[in-house]
Amino acid sequence: MSIRAYLDEQLNDPSNVNTNTLEALLEQELKKEETLQQQLEEAKNKANHTVQHSLQKILSDKSSLDHLYVALTTTRNELTQVRKDHQLDKEPTSDYDKFIQTIGDLEHKLRILDSATSYIKALHVTSHLWTESLKYVESNHSLAVQKYIQLLKFIQLVCAQDSVRYGSFVDLGVYLKKCQMELWNKLNVAFTSDFRSSLATLDWPNALHPPYGPQIKPKLEALENGFRHLLLLEEPTEGSRSPSIVLPIHLLLEPISLRFKFHFEGSRPTNRMDKPEWYLKHVKNQISAHIPFIMTTIQPIVDDVFDKNQQPVSAKNYFIDGLLVDVIRKVTRTIPKLISQPNLLSHTIHELLQFDQSLQDDFGFVPPPSLEMIQDNNTSPLQGQVADIVLSNPTWFEAWFEAERRFAQVRYDDIATDTQAFDLYEGDQYMDGNEKASVEVTQSSVKLIHLWEGITDTYRLIPSPRQKFHFFAYIQLSLLGQYQYRISSAVDSFEALSLIRSVQVPGALPDAVTGVITSTESGGSMSALKKLFRWWASARKLVEIIRDWEDDEFFLDLNQEINQEPEIAQDVRRNLSAQDKVCHVVDPSLDQQHKGLFGDISTSFQQVADRIQKICEKLVIKEWTVDTKQYAKRDIWWQTTSDSTTPLEVSDSLYQPLQRLLVSCKYLHNTYPQSSFLSMYKNISVGIEDWYWRNIITKNQFSPSGVEQLETDLRSGFWKIGKRLVNKPENYTRRLKEALQVFTLPMSTSAPDPHLSCDQLMKSLADRDQHSETQTILETLGIDTLTNSEIRDVLRRRNDMLNSWS
Repeated sequence: MSIRAYLDEQLNDPSNVNTNTLEALLEQELKKEETLQQQLEEAKNKANHTVQHSLQKILSDKSSLDHLYVALTTTRNELTQVRKDHQLDKEPTSDYDKFIQTIGDLEHKLRILDSATSYIKALHVTSHLWTESLKYVESNHSLAVQKYIQLLKFIQLVCAQDSVRYGSFVDLGVYLKKCQMELWNKLNVAFTSDFRSSLATLDWPNALHPPYGPQIKPKLEALENGFRHLLLLEEPTEGSRSPSIVLPIHLLLEPISLRFKFHFEGSRPTNRMDKPEWYLKHVKNQISAHIPFIMTTIQPIVDDVFDKNQQPVSAKNYFIDGLLVDVIRKVTRTIPKLISQPNLLSHTIHELLQFDQSLQDDFGFVPPPSLEMIQDNNTSPLQGQVADIVLSNPTWFEAWFEAERRFAQVRYDDIATDTQAFDLYEGDQYMDGNEKASVEVTQSSVKLIHLWEGITDTYRLIPSPRQKFHFFAYIQLSLLGQYQYRISSAVDSFEALSLIRSVQVPGALPDAVTGVITSTESGGSMSALKKLFRWWASARKLVEIIRDWEDDEFFLDLNQEINQEPEIAQDVRRNLSAQDKVCHVVDPSLDQQHKGLFGDISTSFQQVADRIQKICEKLVIKEWTVDTKQYAKRDIWWQTTSDSTTPLEVSDSLYQPLQRLLVSCKYLHNTYPQSSFLSMYKNISVGIEDWYWRNIITKNQFSPSGVEQLETDLRSGFWKIGKRLVNKPENYTRRLKEALQVFTLPMSTSAPDPHLSCDQLMKSLADRDQHSETQTILETLGIDTLTNSEIRDVLRRRNDMLNSWS
């Protein structure tokens, strides 16, 4: 074809020809050329593969033929030698030899005559049974079936003979089977017609409910006989295409199927794509209506006919399976139209999964096995459920999966971006004695849990472990990971803005900017603690609910299935890694099955909760540090008070820090579980103890009055407010408690026991040879936390020991 002719063919309007048009045509032709080139390469590869395979097969066949030829040649030579050795090729020379040859010929002719007689007898018996069966087809169906069964067994016996299967009488076997099939067709037409007539007399498919009245019993007896004759007509045998129960069940289902088509596959208002529950409910209603008739009337006939069969035959299962043919046809035609409508697609598949489950739960339905399964005694269940039509189609399943994933993601985004996402959820606070059974929860955590459990309900009924794990990994674990990252990133930002101290430049910045958030800015530490608690409550609630999910039977079974097929988890991990996404799926190759399905994500939420608790501890300690600056600057500890009779009070500069400490700790006590609060209070106490050690004890000299003031500040201040929250708060700061013991040790001149005096302890600490004596003194005093070096530091701070220490 010339270029001009090609352009005339491709361009309808030559006036519109321009550079863009020609470039588009050129690009189109290049794509066609590339496609043809790819097809050519594929054809070449396929042809080369076929040639190589054929060549290998030819060489293999040639080798086998060579071996056979050698064996044939060897056998011929051996036979020739045998004939020579026994003179078998010689002509009979004596009368005896002639007589033996004549006897052999007669024997051969008798065998031929016997075979011909058997051949004629087989034809005669077949013709007789054929005629007898047809003779009774109109008058007596039972006798007709009886003769048919006799013919069937006779033909099976004849066809089992080697001479019929492989010998010269193969044509006899073909003819007999043809006769049997022709007779079956004639009987089937007659029996089917009578069975339909008996159904019409009973006004089928109107439901028949036992017990039956006297007017129905004669009609019902005719139907029972017709059903039995149809079962016997095609008794399951080797080579049969389907069990004989299929035909009579199909006749029962014909009018029911016609009603289904009328209502749900025509122009009736009931034929709606958005209402799959209508036709599914209709099918369940039909099953419920006819199950009594099937179980009380049909099943006894089936049991009687198939009593010798090793595999039980359930009329109920075949009846339900026949009804599902209409549902499967409906679903197959509907799903392609729903691909572009994700909401309707999701709704339809959800209804199909529930429908399959209800068939098992309500009717005990198990899809009947095929004939091959019956013969192999294979009872593999649940083959051919309605939802499998969708789940086994990769395109349809992927469309549904994406619809569910997008819906879950949109719903999660609405939950996470809500301005009230981390507000406390009212009415979800539970108490169990002194320990909270469950912490308060936030609105986002409650909504996320509901969303998560809704997703579980969506795929819970899917039979495939791989498909179930796709929902779990790509949707549920993904949402949990996003929520964990949302809380973790919020905590990161808070910590960066609130806890990182700036470098203090003298005269440039006020104290408020160099420390933590104080009560004078943005609501102070209480506002920060409340915000942190909401994040902590969200993370802790997910930890608790994940523990419940780990014990759920569904996830235990899914975990067991994944452990048996670890390649499923491996494929998901590789896919997520290829997409550069965070993967919370446990790696089965590292022997981490003990973590369960939720191992990594549960640990992540717990780590966030623990981290928030530590931040709360830092906030309280740093607030104490800021508030006690004036208290730490006091230089009164070395002074001696003239009036020793006036009882001491807590230092004035300590009132505000103690009040704020009480408010913060009381909030932690009222909101966090007891175990979490005790852990935080212990660490806060240790932090304050360390502050006292660094800023008060090791930086000042103490007179007896100073020691008494310190003891008052601790016992009537810090430890006193602690008693409102815990028992024996002084045990949380044992270094301070033991330091007071050392501070208040009397000198040997005034001590009741000179060995338990300040100067005696000093001497034993100074002499390394008296180590055992030192330990005895410390054990007697009950000092087991302070080290010897710390005890010496405390003794150095006593004014009465300053001049005598060396």
